[in-house]
Amino acid sequence: MYLKALEMVGFKSFAERTKLTFEPGMMAIVGPNGCGKSNVSDAIRWVLGEQSPKALRGGAMTDVIFNGTDQAKPLAMAEVSLTLTDCEAVLGTEYNEVTVTRRVFRSGEGQYFINKTPCRLKDIQRLFMDTGLGTNSYSVMEQGRIDQILSSRPDDRREVFEEASGISKYKADKKEALRKLEHTEANLLRLGDIIKEVKRQIISLQRQVGKAKRYKSLQDQLRGCDVWLAKGRLGELDASLAALESELKTHAAREEELRVGVEAAEARATELRQHMAETEARIAAAMDASSEASGALARARELIRVNQERAQELESLSQRDSRETESARASRSGHEAELDALKKDLIAATDAHETARQELERRQAALAAHDQETAAARKRLQDLRTEALDLETRLARLQNEWNEIEARERTDLLRRERFAAEKAEAERAVESYAERLALMGTQRDQKKTGAEEAQRQVEDLRRSQADRAGQLAELQREISKLASEAAAREAQVNLLARSRAEARGFPAGAKKLLENAAVPGVNPKDILGALAQKVRADKDHQLALEAALRSWLDAVLVKDAASALDVAKHLQAAQGGAVRLLAAAGGAGPETPAGAGTPLLDRVKAPAELADLLRRLLGGVRVVAAASDVPAEIPAGLAYVTRDGIVARGDGSVEFWAPGENESNPLAREHQLAEWQEDLERLRKEAGEKRARAEALQQDETAARAALDAAQAALENHRREMALAEGEIRMVEREAKQAGERAETIGWELEALVKKTGAGTQRRTQMAGEMETIRARQADVRAQNAADSEKLRQLEDERNARLEAATECRVALSGYKQQLDGLRARGEPLEARIRELETLINERAAGIDSYRERIAALQKATQDAEGQIGPLEAEMARRQAELQETRAQRDGRNAELAKSDADLHAKRTELDAVREQRNGVDIQLARQRLHRQNLVERMSVEYSLQPADVLKSKEPEWEEGAQPADREALETMVAEIRTKIQSMGPVNLVAIEEHQELEERFAFLSQQNDDLVNAKQQLLDLIRKINDTTTSLFTETFNQVNENFQELFKQLFGGGNAKLVLVDEENVLESGIEIIARPPGKKLQTVSLLSGGERTLTAVALLFSLFKVKPSAFCLTDELDAALDDSNIARYLEMLKGFILGTQFIVITHNRQTIGRADALYGVTMEKRGISKIVSVKFRDEVQPSAGAPAEAPAAAEPS
Repeated sequence: MYLKALEMVGFKSFAERTKLTFEPGMMAIVGPNGCGKSNVSDAIRWVLGEQSPKALRGGAMTDVIFNGTDQAKPLAMAEVSLTLTDCEAVLGTEYNEVTVTRRVFRSGEGQYFINKTPCRLKDIQRLFMDTGLGTNSYSVMEQGRIDQILSSRPDDRREVFEEASGISKYKADKKEALRKLEHTEANLLRLGDIIKEVKRQIISLQRQVGKAKRYKSLQDQLRGCDVWLAKGRLGELDASLAALESELKTHAAREEELRVGVEAAEARATELRQHMAETEARIAAAMDASSEASGALARARELIRVNQERAQELESLSQRDSRETESARASRSGHEAELDALKKDLIAATDAHETARQELERRQAALAAHDQETAAARKRLQDLRTEALDLETRLARLQNEWNEIEARERTDLLRRERFAAEKAEAERAVESYAERLALMGTQRDQKKTGAEEAQRQVEDLRRSQADRAGQLAELQREISKLASEAAAREAQVNLLARSRAEARGFPAGAKKLLENAAVPGVNPKDILGALAQKVRADKDHQLALEAALRSWLDAVLVKDAASALDVAKHLQAAQGGAVRLLAAAGGAGPETPAGAGTPLLDRVKAPAELADLLRRLLGGVRVVAAASDVPAEIPAGLAYVTRDGIVARGDGSVEFWAPGENESNPLAREHQLAEWQEDLERLRKEAGEKRARAEALQQDETAARAALDAAQAALENHRREMALAEGEIRMVEREAKQAGERAETIGWELEALVKKTGAGTQRRTQMAGEMETIRARQADVRAQNAADSEKLRQLEDERNARLEAATECRVALSGYKQQLDGLRARGEPLEARIRELETLINERAAGIDSYRERIAALQKATQDAEGQIGPLEAEMARRQAELQETRAQRDGRNAELAKSDADLHAKRTELDAVREQRNGVDIQLARQRLHRQNLVERMSVEYSLQPADVLKSKEPEWEEGAQPADREALETMVAEIRTKIQSMGPVNLVAIEEHQELEERFAFLSQQNDDLVNAKQQLLDLIRKINDTTTSLFTETFNQVNENFQELFKQLFGGGNAKLVLVDEENVLESGIEIIARPPGKKLQTVSLLSGGERTLTAVALLFSLFKVKPSAFCLTDELDAALDDSNIARYLEMLKGFILGTQFIVITHNRQTIGRADALYGVTMEKRGISKIVSVKFRDEVQPSAGAPAEAPAAAEPS
């Protein structure tokens, strides 16, 4: 597999679509600094999935999009496609070629494609995993990557080794397995808590199931007895309603008879009132006619006066207009004379403007011709400068090569001297090795002691962490328990709140009023709410209050008695159902009589506006602790209630209010709701306190974790130092053995240096001739350049003079144009003013004629008005006489109307008496209907039975000897059954269904728990298998790379030693990797202390060591050889040659030797500023340059 093509469009400086086609072998990418060579490396890294903008030398991912130049617009998208061929075996695909494409838009949206099919970034990463390709692999070595690998922490250095060993996929699988394991353990913990809670609920419901079954049995018995009792009561109510309806019809007939008589009397009165109205209308008409005549007379006199004044005003206006007309004619003559003078000046200015324009056009044409001549001269001068620059470049290149040869010879001399010194030093080093080994052994023991102490500290911290984790888990369990209890209590509170919102326990009519249902005629503002929601008592007196208010617990509060009656009538008319109403306003009840105990009112809390109502209801009630405290004799009007619900009244009646009837009345529900809300708040407070303790423990855990991390870091540092000490000891032992071998190597290198010096002398002789020829041509070019420069300067001076003259003509033309505009601007107002004056003269002349016509018309109108005054005075006298006669007729009819009203009043009084009797019967009928409706609603609410169903009900099947003798016995039996049901307290009727559902849920959750336990074990087995496999693969790869690294390091440095050391050999999968290197003639040291060139050679040795173990399809290096001198470049290229058959190399470089070894060249240029362009050159096999020759012969290259 190898890289076949790279296509870019809109990526950084590659604005236009650019395609690079590669072949196996070695390709070089060259070009000047800043032309965009490294953008090729960034493009490959980006398309392989790089997500860090900083790694691409940007601040955001959209920075890779071409941002435009002075001549080119920015683009909205960047796209890079990378094509690999012969990749079936390596990538495991069915395609011979795979093309990976990545796009990014200005909006930040990104897209990925594999063979033009949309995919995810994860798919691309998975495709190239363990192939040596990727953003963090060793296949792309850009600028700064060398320092990044060598300077990074030992733990971060593992990435390239993991990629080479092929365990990246295993690590990804392990990471996914650990994530699933974490989720599985969390699910197991949550599922365990749920199973415990379900089991607790099942145990709790088992007790409620038996109670629910007993309740249902009693409820069925109560239903049969209560319905049978209701059937008899319903029959009695229907008979009573029939009798009252008959009586109501009798009163209605009498009312209708009286109503007819009243209507006849009202008709007579209405007729008399109509006659009166007609008389009043005639009086009003006479008064209006008299007023009209009087007004007409006044208007005639006023018209005469006003017309005389208006005629005088019009005469003065006519004289004013005559004066203004004369003044306007004089002004018009002056403006016409001034306009004629302006027109003459305008003609002269137009002629001067045209002459200036023609002169400007002539000068501009001459300037354009001169500019063409100047451009030709400038081009010739530019060509000469370009040739001079090329000559200077060639000369500089030869001079640089000359200096390199001299520097190399000086270096060789220094190296010969250094080799001699190194040989002597090697002999002395053997003697010092024994002393160093003894000292290093002592240091190793000290470091081992420090590591053991750090290990103990880490174990102590871990034990402390485990203790805190136990405490935190216990708190979490308690918090979970409190949350569960709070959730259960909140559900109960919500249930009671919903019951209160739905007005359960209230009759149908009360429900409508409390739920704000629309009832015709009822004003919602009159409804104050339910009595049970307004009153409260402390816990000890709640049952006493409920017993005392038993008959009013479902009452609805209204403003006053009138509102109560009005609401009842409208509710009855709308058939809205039964309701009990209490008026808040009204007289206060009597003071509580003296006696045993305390007044119940003192224990009751309610709004101030209900004080009078509560005094009426509870003013005669005193509360005692128990029944034994109730006096034997209770005065009339006084009642005693015990705290446990017994009510004793002065009339001898006694009631018992059972404590278990919390759900049977609204007030008990309000008390229970308040108690549960307080309990819910307590549970939430306790949960909050425990959460605060848990957060404190978590904060302690955070601090302890930081201390543990620091202790582990210290332990890791001790282990690294121990590993380094061990490596140094082994290295020193090998160095003693290698001292003799080093002496032989130095001798061989001395002989090679002598031969190399002779070849350098021959090359310098050849270069001297070439440099002399170039200097001669430079002298000719300089002379020609001076002459052409002088000629260009003269042309530039002449052009400046012509340009200045053209500018003067343009200024003069502008002045003439301004003069023309000024004259035109002056003429337009004069013409407008003349037109205005003519209009004014015409208007004033027409106005004078109009004024004269209006004066004549006013004089005629005055004469007509004077003739109307006499007739109008006579008409007014006649109207006054007619008015007096009509008023006399009105007084007679008033007396007749008073007699008719007295008769009508007597008949209405009799009708009201009959209506009052009918209303009394109607009230009794409404009361009976209300009783019947209450009974029907109770049957509907409690048993879902309609009246027809009740009347059809059959007598219950009585047990032997248990049949009641009469209705009273039946009512007693119903009361006893109710008492039994109420004594059971709250009953969960859905307990049976809930118990069955919980049993099914418990079985399901248990199965889920078993499945999760099995899944957890499978994940643990998978992780264990992955650890074994990756440990084996990584260890094998590491040993191979270490052997290769030692061998290649010696080859590149010509000696020395280097090795790779695991920081923690006991933990291979997480251990960092330390690099230890000793170039020839230096002491053993870490790579951070090496020079730039030594670091580069060390990185190259490491890179090729990895390639030996796991070759990559291609390798891209970006100026990797920049820090190497010529001798090291030669070694680097020689080593590179051995890998070309197995790996494709793409090299970004400035080095001539590296360029000379390439099979093809890609030149990156910028013909347009800011836009990169590719020019490729392929070398023919027969003229391919050797390793040391420059790759610049035109005859040896062909464009491709």
